[in-house]
Amino acid sequence: MTPGVPLYALTGGVLALGTLAALVWLRRRGPRPPDADSTQLPAGTDYEQLFTLSPHPMFVYDMETLRFLAVNGAMLRRYGHTQDELLKMTLADIRPPEDVPAMHEMAREVRERPSVTIPGVWRHRRKDGTVFHVRVSGHNFTYGGRAVRMVQVMDVSAEMALQAEREQMIAKLQHSREWLATAINAGRVALWERDMVTGSLVLGGRWAEVLGTTREAFGPVTVDAFEQRCHPDDLASAGKRFGAYLKDPSAAPYSDEFRVRRGDDGSSGDWIWLLAQGRIAERRSDGLVRRVVGTFVDITPLKAAQHARAQAQAAEQASAMKTQFLGRVSHELRTPLNAVIGFAQLMQLDDRAPLTAQQKERVAHIERAGQHLLGLITDLMDLSRIENRRRRAAAGRGEPAPPARRQPGDGAGAGRPARGRRRARDRTRPAAGAR
Repeated sequence: MTPGVPLYALTGGVLALGTLAALVWLRRRGPRPPDADSTQLPAGTDYEQLFTLSPHPMFVYDMETLRFLAVNGAMLRRYGHTQDELLKMTLADIRPPEDVPAMHEMAREVRERPSVTIPGVWRHRRKDGTVFHVRVSGHNFTYGGRAVRMVQVMDVSAEMALQAEREQMIAKLQHSREWLATAINAGRVALWERDMVTGSLVLGGRWAEVLGTTREAFGPVTVDAFEQRCHPDDLASAGKRFGAYLKDPSAAPYSDEFRVRRGDDGSSGDWIWLLAQGRIAERRSDGLVRRVVGTFVDITPLKAAQHARAQAQAAEQASAMKTQFLGRVSHELRTPLNAVIGFAQLMQLDDRAPLTAQQKERVAHIERAGQHLLGLITDLMDLSRIENRRRRAAAGRGEPAPPARRQPGDGAGAGRPARGRRRARDRTRPAAGAR
């Protein structure tokens, strides 16, 4: 079928030829006696065979009573009735009940204006009750002293089904376009198409907004103009990855991340990250790629979030390593320090070998220094545990980690009460049985 030309238009010549032949045949036969059987058309002429053997249903009906006067074989096969049944029926009997008023109106119009055509698509009904769509065409003439009309019926059910399917596909396409336009506008999506034969580049969607420019400021859209905006460190690697995809597109869909310069001139703006994705849309007859289409979007905020998350993970790892280190150092320092403090206390309390005044002063100095050092270690561990709890709580709420606190000894703990160190001395004081 020729695209865009309806089925009925292609068979209009056949309809006209069949109708003309039947008219000539009927007029050559001339009027018949009033008592003749007007429902049967005698055979024996070529024109009658054109009417009888036509592949399309044809019939002659009385314009006053709307009764069928003659039908051909295609009419019997298409409608499922016998010839005797049809010759006892009227036009209303082959129409759905809801279409009968419109049929009577059209019959009246063609009776009053013989040259009028019957436009549009009508519905006819078979014997089994099924309904199909038709286009009808006919001509008025006088036969046997009565006004009759010869009609040819064209079944256009297949055409109507194709038209309905086409309209449905157009509606779906329009719906898809609306969804695509919504996605492009809401997500700031840019579209691109590369012709690998001509080397041309076509940009669409919101590409100018993504690149922070306008169509006028960007100038002619070419591959070179776009590559001039790419970061020098990313251009070569991005080209290699695109070429690798073209050589083996079955490995994975094309997806790449690279940096481009944002701004009107492409030389003084900020660097932004783009995520480009695409697929092969057309190949040449020799199998080589002709067109590649895809999208690119600005993922700079995503990259910034990934960088911040990586920094947070590195800080968490460093904090865990510091905690582990401090715990180990604390254990390694406390054990010998407690021994030093305890031995100094034993020397001061030993009555069997009393110390001189100078020795007592020196031993007391050793004990005080040890207690001071033990208090510093205890404060250090307390601060480390508090800081870790703060970091974990901030990470759980999605907040940035608090800044690291200064360690004891750098002035941060100058105002802390001394009762923490006194508790440390109490914990390290030897038991009563050691005196």
